[in-house]
Amino acid sequence: MSNVEVYAPLVNGSVFPYHETGESCKYLVDRILGDDLRPPAKSLVLKIITDSGKTVILNIPNDHSAATVRIDGEII
Repeated sequence: MSNVEVYAPLVNGSVFPYHETGESCKYLVDRILGDDLRPPAKSLVLKIITDSGKTVILNIPNDHSAATVRIDGEII
């Protein structure tokens, strides 16, 4: 089960839910990358450098386990 929620706040005040908590992480990776990528992706990684210089990495596995977050290399 996924611990990830992806949504887009819309200019009219509503929200477009792209991926809801509880849906499989594999479903999110497949939705973004498609299911015909060969070889398949092990995960989808979002890397953010904050204004303060910290590195935040969100790793969404291409399986049914939970996503992980690292800040400057440390899992939180």
